[in-house]
Amino acid sequence: MRRLLLLFFICLCISSVNAQITIVRNDLPVMNDAVRITNTDISGIDYTQTGADFSWNFSHLPDRGEEVMEYKAALQTDYRLYFLGLTYFGLKGEDLTIGGYGLKDIYNFYEIDNSKYGIKGIGVKFQDAPLAAVYSKLDKIFSLPMRFGQKDSNQYAFKVDIPSLGTYKGDGIRVTEVDGWGNITTPYGTFPCLRTKSVVNGTDSVIATVFGFEIKLGLPVSKIEYQWWAKGQKSPVMNIEGRMVGNNFLPAKTYYRGTDISVPTSAQQPSLSLEWNIYPVNGQKGWSIQIPDEYLGSDLSIYQLNGQLVQSLKLYNNLRQISVQGPAGTYIAVLSNNQGFSSKKVILQQ
Repeated sequence: MRRLLLLFFICLCISSVNAQITIVRNDLPVMNDAVRITNTDISGIDYTQTGADFSWNFSHLPDRGEEVMEYKAALQTDYRLYFLGLTYFGLKGEDLTIGGYGLKDIYNFYEIDNSKYGIKGIGVKFQDAPLAAVYSKLDKIFSLPMRFGQKDSNQYAFKVDIPSLGTYKGDGIRVTEVDGWGNITTPYGTFPCLRTKSVVNGTDSVIATVFGFEIKLGLPVSKIEYQWWAKGQKSPVMNIEGRMVGNNFLPAKTYYRGTDISVPTSAQQPSLSLEWNIYPVNGQKGWSIQIPDEYLGSDLSIYQLNGQLVQSLKLYNNLRQISVQGPAGTYIAVLSNNQGFSSKKVILQQ
């Protein structure tokens, strides 16, 4: 009996270990990837809970609008002259104001290899002039391969010279811990995942010379990033990041992974300019489609939220009805032609 219990315990441990995933280089973005995300509101959910073999149920998060994250090659940005010959790729961030000085079109340029994932360069615009610099100390987000229980801590630093003004610089400490593993469910789907919590404390500063006097304007940086990573998804399937103000966490960027990258995105085609409509008929599985005459002959593709193509057809009639075979839920309808594409969400009811 004792042997049977011991064998059962060993098998249980092996099963638990095998359930954990490992995030490697191929699970992260590459140059020119374009990932669709859905912005959301995290009010009323407890996103801080975590642990081993944990289940996060965020299936009822609201949709606050979609956008595309474009991982652009450095040479495809306005900062190309600063990164000639480098293989970094950039992701656009939020604009920043320090002491009345506005910095726009901020790009973080990432460096990824088999051992690490981090921020290696930065680009900003001051008075519409593009300026950039390579970090003197890499802002390593986490080591690779990424596994449950690992912890990374490092200092980062950068300095961007601003002609006729002075310097924009930043430095600080990032601590990232892989503090959970299990399964996460969002409106996009359910995934085995690793959860990371990244805490950043530092200072962003503008050092200006005004009438011969040096003035240092500092903006404290105290932020937390919660991210859930799944195999092959290129970006977090769930992202919650914000700043700490005193003891309060104020979310600034909250989203879940949107429609699969295989669905056309604005990074690949221009948007269609004319309006069109698709809507369910009497709550059934039939949808009516209304398009301008200029769009006759366009292709209509229906996708599930996980990116799987359900149906594809050409539209030769201005108003027609189609029947979609699939489970109840939210679908993405994509209208495309040689002018571009446009997408809409549609609810399929039983």
